[in-house]
Amino acid sequence: MASCEMCGKDTTSLKTSVVAGSTMSLCTHCSIMGSMKQGEQVKSVGFKKFTHDDVDLEIPQNYAQIIQQGINKKHLTPHQVARAVNLKESTLSHYLKSQIKPDIVMARTFESFLEIKLVYEVTKKSIDVEDYKASSKDSSDDSSNKLANMFANLKK
Repeated sequence: MASCEMCGKDTTSLKTSVVAGSTMSLCTHCSIMGSMKQGEQVKSVGFKKFTHDDVDLEIPQNYAQIIQQGINKKHLTPHQVARAVNLKESTLSHYLKSQIKPDIVMARTFESFLEIKLVYEVTKKSIDVEDYKASSKDSSDDSSNKLANMFANLKK
């Protein structure tokens, strides 16, 4: 048996009521003092489907030249750039010598500080299965024809 939170009486049926802004479990007699609390409906949380467009970010092969041009354009030393982008000077020199390739986050940092374009979006083409099958048949036919022609030329 549960007891009423207001009068303390033991009872089998308690009702949830709001009395003076406080939610309490009350017996039927005491529940008249407050307003009955309706059953709360639980809000359903909907999840958004997160879809990626088939876009990849890519850094060009001549990234070292682009970074060097940005440094020269701003008339800065590599030491100043390294301190500004929170990077070791030796790591910056590795970037400038094309020994290591910067990741996308570091490339974005270089872009914002040196005011250069270093990250490009590359869209992937989605290939239909039927188109793929057709193109692979065409290419295999071409390659087999080329091989047949090569053998025919060798026999002559």
